[in-house]
Amino acid sequence: MQKRCLKWSLVLLVLLCPSCVTYISYVATKPPAIKSDTADQHVGFINRYDYTNLPFNNENKKEVFAFGVQQLITSMDQTFRDDPHFDLIILDTLVRGQYPKDIPAPLNSGFVLSLCHEKGIDMLLVLEAFDAFFDTETEVEEYDDGSKSRTNLVDLVIQAGFSLYGKSGEIIDRIMVSESRFYQSRPSLSSIIVFGPSMGKAEEEVIILTERIGKKYIQYFYPSNEVVMNKIYTGKEFSEATHYLKNQQWEEAETELFPLAESADKNLAKKAAHNLAITYEAMGDHERYVYWQSRASK
Repeated sequence: MQKRCLKWSLVLLVLLCPSCVTYISYVATKPPAIKSDTADQHVGFINRYDYTNLPFNNENKKEVFAFGVQQLITSMDQTFRDDPHFDLIILDTLVRGQYPKDIPAPLNSGFVLSLCHEKGIDMLLVLEAFDAFFDTETEVEEYDDGSKSRTNLVDLVIQAGFSLYGKSGEIIDRIMVSESRFYQSRPSLSSIIVFGPSMGKAEEEVIILTERIGKKYIQYFYPSNEVVMNKIYTGKEFSEATHYLKNQQWEEAETELFPLAESADKNLAKKAAHNLAITYEAMGDHERYVYWQSRASK
């Protein structure tokens, strides 16, 4: 009886999965998040976040926000100075009037075009939004006698919103950049009563996080590498290609897969196209990755 059940299970598996899959991990080169020519760009910078007009009652918190924005501007300036492809020109460190947490409506394209022409800049980078806050997670530990202790784990989070405009006034990119850092742990009196830390004492952590944001933002202009895991199709037709893919022999895999992707068998061709897309992603060829992904999805 057990042998018969195993036999039918294998038959069912073959019917459901005529060409099986496995997963491979590899380092993929991702294209820049911000698409622009990074060759000797003159970038103007404006801060539109008015840190002098904040609605908080706590003066220490106001000071930390003002300090945070000023440090962020310094960090952006230094980061762009360290990059040979950019020349950052600080045009205005304080445009009064608004202090949003989220990116507001974009600047008028005519204004941007005129400013870029007047200042001789290729792009305009604008700090649009800023926020600093504590993110608290409560960890509960239960003891053998049934009692519990609660500890609040507190992270400091800094968020900054940027808009990047081209010299014709067009929007190139708008993005919120966030960085966080463990700040402190403290006992929690209960699941209801929570006393948070003081923002007014977080200046040292604010410096660290704003430096990270500056370095993180400029990396969006460049390709990035990340470890990804994707499925590949296996089976008799893909035996050689599977070997090469698992061993990250991408050029050999490409040679094996290309004829299969042109097969008259549409199902086989789609699976080979998928495997080819994975191959090209691993090779850092984004254009051919996109092409074969589209072939695989048809």
